[in-house]
Amino acid sequence: MLGADGVRRYLFLFGNPAESRDMGGHIGNWAEVVADNGRIDLVEVGGPLDLSMPEVSEELSEGLPASFATMDPARFPQNLGATPDLGMASGFAAGLFDARFDRPVDGVV
Repeated sequence: MLGADGVRRYLFLFGNPAESRDMGGHIGNWAEVVADNGRIDLVEVGGPLDLSMPEVSEELSEGLPASFATMDPARFPQNLGATPDLGMASGFAAGLFDARFDRPVDGVV
């Protein structure tokens, strides 16, 4: 727990209900948190456009339902909440974060 067996990296996505999306609101901010041997560190905080990677949009969107893919979450990460499928959204967010920062995450919250 909390990185007892090694460093664990998590991506936290913060929704804002000011603009409606399937999961409640658009993604207004995000935070990268690392747990290592019981210590929790806030590594980085950013806005949705800090995650934007239009150049990987087609690659990451392969196999997504058209309803989510047309929201182009790689170009507009604030649209990560535009699907009711939490597993799909978190998997996409993890892939986008890794593509953008070259740091894979162990989970998305």
